[in-house]
Amino acid sequence: MSKISYATRPDPHAASDHDLVALLETGAFDDAIDGCKTRLAQNINDPSANHFAAIALRELGQPQQALDFHARAVANAPVKADHLYELGRSFDALKLRTEAIKAFSAAETLNPSDPRFALATAFCLYNADDPQALLKVDHILSQHPENTGALNLKASVLLALNESEAAIEVLLRSWRLDPENSGALYILAKHMPLDACQEIETALSAELTQNEGCGKSRLYFARAELSHRKQHYADAYAYFEKGNAAVASNLVYDPAAAQTASAELRELFSQEVVTAPLPSANCPNPIFIVGLPRSGSTLVDSILTAHSQVSSLGEIGELSNAVRRLGSHQVPSQREALLHVQQSYLWAPSIKAVETPHVVDKYLGNYFHIGHIVHAFPNARIVHVHRDLRAVAWSIYRQHFADAQIPFGYDPQHLVGFISAYCDLMSFWSSQFGDRIVHLSYERLVETPNETIPQLIAELDLPWDAACLTPHKVKRMVTTASQGQVTQEIYTGSSDVWRSYAPFAGSWLSELPGTDWRAR
Repeated sequence: MSKISYATRPDPHAASDHDLVALLETGAFDDAIDGCKTRLAQNINDPSANHFAAIALRELGQPQQALDFHARAVANAPVKADHLYELGRSFDALKLRTEAIKAFSAAETLNPSDPRFALATAFCLYNADDPQALLKVDHILSQHPENTGALNLKASVLLALNESEAAIEVLLRSWRLDPENSGALYILAKHMPLDACQEIETALSAELTQNEGCGKSRLYFARAELSHRKQHYADAYAYFEKGNAAVASNLVYDPAAAQTASAELRELFSQEVVTAPLPSANCPNPIFIVGLPRSGSTLVDSILTAHSQVSSLGEIGELSNAVRRLGSHQVPSQREALLHVQQSYLWAPSIKAVETPHVVDKYLGNYFHIGHIVHAFPNARIVHVHRDLRAVAWSIYRQHFADAQIPFGYDPQHLVGFISAYCDLMSFWSSQFGDRIVHLSYERLVETPNETIPQLIAELDLPWDAACLTPHKVKRMVTTASQGQVTQEIYTGSSDVWRSYAPFAGSWLSELPGTDWRAR
């Protein structure tokens, strides 16, 4: 979608393509949806109106609801590359990477001269921790050497491969090509040596004064990270607060809906449910890592996948997708329904390609589906990683996430409410299915790894593999916000960072119950 500037906000009731693009470009997503409704009331199959409605819904943090609109847009205009591209972006937001890559590849086939589509595929590979991302982005840069999006992505891939010096060199090139490049400034602020950051700090101050676009929230987070690294915590908190508020203003999050869904699950899974038969012997045994974001799941994933019998899927949404097809998280009353969940998951291309006996799925949203996991996968194990809730809350709040998958994370009230609802649901799962869940304390893991890791491996019925004690030695991509933790030797101290911000955050942070997640 091309960038268009408007002196005044368009009228959503006019609802022309031109007006809808303008509303999306100015962040007026609710108005864009209203305009699309005007068009769709006249023709439900209007491809452009469906297309723009889907984009607006995704930007509001509702990618699942966007898919129905994408489907109508693509069905009624199957040769529009932009429609396929935006469909792929929504699939990617749902962690359905196989479907996303198919959509991006189809868009690239229709319009191979537009680098956006190849770049989207490269992003998808990067988000899947696939080293092929570097080959893809290098191919893009061979044809478009000054594409700053491709340069930023290459730097991110290099950081994920723990090649920070090369990454900074690429980022500086990207920034010099486009001094308003908020993506490059954000990454430089986090990773460039502090004694070389004066020019970056000056540029950030200037951009924050002048920039009123959608990248301003990222600039606030970048400025906050620089202040944090200088230990200027009051300034850092003020910038984090502004950055979060800027993101929250463009998101829709309904805390009551999340609590209602959790209550429905507790009621449904209090009933007796049948269990599916064991899957085929040639299918890998799943190990589901669940927990709050920033709870240490990436470190646990790296420990387990250092084992010779274990592979990692990273964060994929295949289980959520399989359960979703059953409708509204209903408890299956028929064995066929459970088999559908089991087979839909195990037959997904990313899982069928696994060659090891065990496979780790660390999509944190799977905590919502523990009831389905227990009954659809009799041989699966579940590792619940828990951490000091104050450390988790602060780590979420200070992170500028790449997508809208954590819409509750930008408002302290929503964040605390989500954590409370999460702990309530995990307490229920533990009471119902305690023999299937391994509860793993992040603090205990990093303080006593030589005792805790062998115990974890034993609890998962895996033979001992000494490589699990040194996961940082395994060459792999790490694209999550936990890059620093898993590319170094296991270290302590990260759970205490919140204490530097408690005086400025007030009660929302300090009054969380600490390491006892069951206290909520």
